[in-house]
Amino acid sequence: MGKMSRRTTLRRRFLLAVLPLVLAIFIAQVVLSTVNFTSALESKTREALQLQAENEARRLEGQFEEAALVAKVLADNLEVASNYDVKGFEALMKEYIKENENIIGTGYWLEPYMYSPEYKYYGPYVYREGENIKLTWDYSNEEYDYFQYDWYKLGFTGGKEVKWTEPYLDEVSGVVMITSTKPVIKEGKIIGVTTCDLGLPGLTDYMKAIKVGQTGYAFLLSRDGYYLGYRDEGKNFKLKMENEEDERTAVLGRELTRANGAVVLKGFLEGKEVLVSAAPVGNSGIKMVLVIPTKEVYATKTRVLTLVAVSLVAALMLLGWLLWFMITRYIAKPLKEVTDYADLMAQGDFTGTLSSRYAEQGDEIGRLVLSFGRLRDNVHLVVKNINNISEALSRFSLKVADMAQDIAASMQENTASIEQIASGMEEIASAAEEINASGQEIKGTLLLINEEAAKTNQNIKDIEKRAYEVEEGANSSCRTAVQMYNQIKEALEKAITDARIVNEISAMAQNIAGIAQQTNLLALNAAIEAARAGEQGKGFAVVADEVRKLAENSATEVENIQRITLQVGEAIDRLIYDSQQMLQFINSQVIPDYELMVDIGKKYREDSQNIGELTYRITSSLEKVMQAMGDIVDAMENTAASVEEVSASSQDISRASEGSASKAVSLAEIADKLKESAEKLEEMMQSFRL
Repeated sequence: MGKMSRRTTLRRRFLLAVLPLVLAIFIAQVVLSTVNFTSALESKTREALQLQAENEARRLEGQFEEAALVAKVLADNLEVASNYDVKGFEALMKEYIKENENIIGTGYWLEPYMYSPEYKYYGPYVYREGENIKLTWDYSNEEYDYFQYDWYKLGFTGGKEVKWTEPYLDEVSGVVMITSTKPVIKEGKIIGVTTCDLGLPGLTDYMKAIKVGQTGYAFLLSRDGYYLGYRDEGKNFKLKMENEEDERTAVLGRELTRANGAVVLKGFLEGKEVLVSAAPVGNSGIKMVLVIPTKEVYATKTRVLTLVAVSLVAALMLLGWLLWFMITRYIAKPLKEVTDYADLMAQGDFTGTLSSRYAEQGDEIGRLVLSFGRLRDNVHLVVKNINNISEALSRFSLKVADMAQDIAASMQENTASIEQIASGMEEIASAAEEINASGQEIKGTLLLINEEAAKTNQNIKDIEKRAYEVEEGANSSCRTAVQMYNQIKEALEKAITDARIVNEISAMAQNIAGIAQQTNLLALNAAIEAARAGEQGKGFAVVADEVRKLAENSATEVENIQRITLQVGEAIDRLIYDSQQMLQFINSQVIPDYELMVDIGKKYREDSQNIGELTYRITSSLEKVMQAMGDIVDAMENTAASVEEVSASSQDISRASEGSASKAVSLAEIADKLKESAEKLEEMMQSFRL
């Protein structure tokens, strides 16, 4: 009965833990669904309402556009016309009225005296009267004075586009209408306006025909905020929505009046909360307004939420039953089998088995059953091993007792052997001390050799330095000699070139000699001719004589120049020969001697480097030998110390062997006690059924 109570409590606790969580999720889902559905429903309603308002506004705008087109076409024709006489436009205006039954009338209205100086007013107006279409001049007079009306002022000051007046009730026809007006501009000047009056008969019935949900309705709102086509006809053209007594409705009216484009607002109208969508009807300033009560919007929400709540309750009940079934089938029953088997194991009974169908579930309970089965197998194996060990322990205790006696006898024999080892270690220690002393002497000798090698290495570095200096000096002198050779050669070649001018001077002197000879001949001829001339040629004879003397002197000087140039040429030839001999000596003797000195210095330096490298290798080898000798000396010292330790340890071992012999006797006593414990363990294992 106690076990059944615990199983029931487990299921109850699990359900009490899960069901409140599920219930909380259910409530949260309902609340979230309510909020989301409300938001989505209102959003969709707003979208649908705005779309419907825009469509209705466009449908109504189509009728307005026809009237705007009449005003525009009429204005365009007037702007290109050569005169403004109504005869040229009457047929066109009548045709437009005939085609559209909603157009009440159309006309054009010129500025003062624009038609002619005799007419201040010129405003022909074509209108519908029953089945007839007539032209009237009743509005072209000072009594009517069309300049004062809003439709004229709006067209005159509103720019180039078609403008619309506020809807109004025509006093003559008793029809609600709206007027489109457009300026007539010619050569950049406004000469008048055109108008087209669009009738809005049955506007209230038109608005009532618009279906908005089940209980919604539609109306128009003028540019100034007046009701138009409202179902309460007492408010049309008389009351502005923003002047309603209910302040909530007045606030809504102000928002709608000031809105520039399509809007969807929530507010109060006729004391009820409503959703309102407004869309402009073209550029007329009128707004199409659609109204739907929020109560109608949220009625759908109540039905849907009720269905959701019922569905969730049913799902919760089904989930509770599934939880009960799953807990009983996959948790409670497997745990019962595990606990029953655990009770048998607690009593020492390992002969039972667990059902495999729970282990095959694959979930956490299945893994628990598998793990408990492995636990049973492991515990069974452990108990079985303990039983086997207890039997082996009993046999081992007997062997230990026999071995303890053998150990005691062996320890006595070991003590004598160890004493002999200790005496041998003392002899080894003395020999190690002698080897150590010899190693110290060898180490000192190697140290002296290493010092001498270091000095030799320094001398070799000095020799290498001097060899380098000799090589550099010879290189420098060789470069200087080559440079001097090139300079002398270049100067000599230039001097030879310059000396060739002497040959030119000799040639010039030869030319001068030839000229002097010809001059002398000419002077002689002149003297002959002067003699022939007699008394008249005496003056010319004197000149010819002077010319002859000049020619003779020139020939003499030319001979001197030729003699001097010959001597200069011979001197230059000797100079060239001597200079070439000197250059040949520098090139064949001086420069090769310097190059030989450079090679000698280079080989001298290379030899010193080789000797230095050899000395470095010797020094390195000596250092390695010294290091090895140091290691040998250290090893011998360590050996001596180890031998002393071994000798001391041998004595300790000897004393320990004596103690071990006494302990071996104690071990035999312990073995007897171990045998008694093994017998008690065998008695305890008899209570397990394997």
